[in-house]
Amino acid sequence: PPHAHYGICCDVMEHIPTADVPTVLRNITDAADNVFFQISTVPDDFCCMIGGPLHLTVEPHAWWHEQLQQFGDVTFERDFGDASVFLVRQE
Repeated sequence: PPHAHYGICCDVMEHIPTADVPTVLRNITDAADNVFFQISTVPDDFCCMIGGPLHLTVEPHAWWHEQLQQFGDVTFERDFGDASVFLVRQE
């Protein structure tokens, strides 16, 4: 399988069903030594236009930190209120 030193995952994780989050995080962190994540922590604005939510996992910063630390060291993080960023490094 492909492997990289760095990976970027922006505006993706909030679209993953909650039950699938661990599997997706495992796949992403297995593919790169260092991964930057940007994750929305609020509901999407377009759900009423399309008849359902686009953000399937809406959780606060602390919840995402807990999920990510299961797959590496969270070496940087910032909570912007409506989104969070993390840098996860493989041990």
